[in-house]
Amino acid sequence: SCQSTSMPKLNACQIRRQDRDYRRALILSALGILLSQYFSSVLLLPEAGFVLQALCGTAAGILWVLLVLKAVFFFPQIRQAFHDPVAASVAGTFPMAMMILSVYLADLSADFSVLFWYAGVFLHAALIVFFTVRFVRRPKLSQVFPSWLVVYVGIVLSAITAPYFNQIPTGQICFWFGAAA
Repeated sequence: SCQSTSMPKLNACQIRRQDRDYRRALILSALGILLSQYFSSVLLLPEAGFVLQALCGTAAGILWVLLVLKAVFFFPQIRQAFHDPVAASVAGTFPMAMMILSVYLADLSADFSVLFWYAGVFLHAALIVFFTVRFVRRPKLSQVFPSWLVVYVGIVLSAITAPYFNQIPTGQICFWFGAAA
C-alpha cells in the first residue's frame, strides 16, 4: 500500500499514482468518443452517445486541468519523477489526452482546439526528444521497460485526431514516425 510522504522526492508508489492519473485522462477522453460513435452507429441512439461523450469528456477535461494544476504546484516533485524511466515514458499519455480533448474543444472553439491539438503534438515530440536523450542514448538494461513504447508510438494518436482539424500532413508524418518506431 502506498503511503503519503513529506519527502521532496517522489517514491515509487507516488510515481505509480501519477501514472494512473495521466492514463485516466486519456482513457476517459477516448472512451467518450468511442461510446458516442458506438451508440450512434451500432445502437442507433445518438442522443445517448452524445450524453456519454459529454460526461466522459467533461470528466477527462476536469482531470486534465487537475493534472496541470498538480504540475504547477508540485513542479519539483514532477520534475523529479522524470528521472524515473517508467514515469517519464508513461508521461506521454498527458499530451495524448490533450490531442483527444482537442476534439471535444472543436465544438466550442475551432481555433483554440487546433492550437491545443498542436500543443499536445509538440509536447509529445518534446517528450520523445527528452526521453531519447535521457534514457535511450546510454541505455541501462535495468531501466528498459515495455512502457518505453508509449513514448514513441503514442504520437500516432495525432494521426487519428488530425482529420478533425484538417491537419492530415502533420498526422501522416506522426503516423510514419510512430510506425517506424
